Amino acid sequence: ALLARCLEALQRQSIERDAYEIIVVDNGTPGGLGVVAQNAPGVQFLFESRRGAAHARNAAVGVARGDIIAFTDADCIPAPDWLACGEAALAEAELVGGPIEVFVSDPAHPTAVESFERVFAFRQRDYVMRKGFAATANLFATRAASLAIGPFRNGLSEDVDWCRRGLTLGFRLAFNDTARV
Repeated sequence: ALLARCLEALQRQSIERDAYEIIVVDNGTPGGLGVVAQNAPGVQFLFESRRGAAHARNAAVGVARGDIIAFTDADCIPAPDWLACGEAALAEAELVGGPIEVFVSDPAHPTAVESFERVFAFRQRDYVMRKGFAATANLFATRAASLAIGPFRNGLSEDVDWCRRGLTLGFRLAFNDTARV
């Protein structure tokens, strides 16, 4: 259900739908993604048998054709202008992270996990400005930077490692308030 919501948000971006591609990598979903895929025309679905987000992200980057690579996760809902804002932000840096707002099922009665995550999880501004990485739930990169940095490495915090390798290569990382997930 969350992936379906994510795909709906991605298909309704403020830029023309034929200006970008949506690639979903199934990394071992129980029962597969058949029903979701049937209801998502124009979305490219891949299967990656090697477990781990790094392998899934690498599979998607391997088939992506655009000059910009935008990462998000199946449980994220990008704002309608997410792609436009991320693309604009790449004018100032080759890697850009935007805010990640945790949503809850019932704001009047959040679960303990939801309450914890709303306070402590996904402090993207801090990650970018002080820690030198952006969580891949909301990360943009130029294709040139992505290719130079190389694949994500499995078995560690792949977004931290990937962004820091980019910084070591001289790429700039910026935070952009407007590219919201």
